Amino acid sequence: MDQKQLLPLSLKSVSASYLRKHRLLFICLLGNACCVVYIMNATSQILEHSQQHYAMTRSIRESCDLNKAVLSSELDEPSSNRPPASMPDLMLQLGLSKLLELRAYDRYYEAYFSKYRKASDFSLLQLSYDMGDARDLLLLWAAYFENPSRIHVLLMPNPNVLNPSQDVTSKACAYDPYKCEKVKVFVGDASDSLFLRQDFSLNARERDYDVIVDDWSHHPAHQILAFTWLFRLVKPGGLYVIQNLGPSYWSQAGAEVNGYSLFGSGIGKPADRNAVEKFKQLADVLMLRHQLSADLGDVSAFDASVGDRDVFSVTFGEDVVVIQKSNAFQRQHAPLKNSRFASLVVKSDVERWMRDMLEKQV
Repeated sequence: MDQKQLLPLSLKSVSASYLRKHRLLFICLLGNACCVVYIMNATSQILEHSQQHYAMTRSIRESCDLNKAVLSSELDEPSSNRPPASMPDLMLQLGLSKLLELRAYDRYYEAYFSKYRKASDFSLLQLSYDMGDARDLLLLWAAYFENPSRIHVLLMPNPNVLNPSQDVTSKACAYDPYKCEKVKVFVGDASDSLFLRQDFSLNARERDYDVIVDDWSHHPAHQILAFTWLFRLVKPGGLYVIQNLGPSYWSQAGAEVNGYSLFGSGIGKPADRNAVEKFKQLADVLMLRHQLSADLGDVSAFDASVGDRDVFSVTFGEDVVVIQKSNAFQRQHAPLKNSRFASLVVKSDVERWMRDMLEKQV
């Protein structure tokens, strides 16, 4: 047998010998390959089942409206989906706890203003004396009302402030620049009847407000005077709120508020010295609308142009009074009124008080 024939035989014997020696290695490699294939198939099936389970779970949640539930996995839900904070909570978040501690007006604001919170055509006028209080209140309105159309501030002049508008709006503009575009500041004196009657009221026919909040000088005469000229700017069904009525009861000798003398004021004093007594007369007007007996005499608080017959309700709270204006439906269904109720009482009271006060200060 030649060498050519011997070579294949030697290769066969070598390969057979190699396979016999390493057959265990090949069996292991083959087994590992099978395991890999099995694992890949199993993983594919697990992923497919997981996707089917997720789709089924999502379908169930949507059909049962479970996405609205507050679950542990949804604690990072966007703030836009959460219910708005109450006014006290909002004031704490804004760092306005001082307003809560002093008077707690938020109890009344929450009760009366909540219906306007989401209104798209809401307008508010704030009367302010102190720059700091004006900033804080304006910040509260900008945060509380979601889509106001106008927020105006009527501010007492302060000779020590060069740019009162920028100073008052600083906090609100930093909080929400978009709402800052809806804010406008006017400067005027609460004791100036001419300013209220002409510069602000009569020359601003386009202005009307859902809510007016009087946080001005807190002087009883100014509170009466402001209501006399500004209540007509309240929209039908709107609110006129006066806070800080306490000075009406200050009877100490030499008592004053924000630099204005309070001589003659005190509990039970006549309505020309006590704003609370003046607004109590509105309660009499409301009660006597149904009484047309001639022996009742003339009962009036303010004349018809001011709004005796436009007042729907008067609510007294702690250091605050809320006067609601009648809307068209309420005015239409009001009882017949005695025409004698239209006599003017407040004008002479306020003018006499202002005259006496100026004479005392001179």
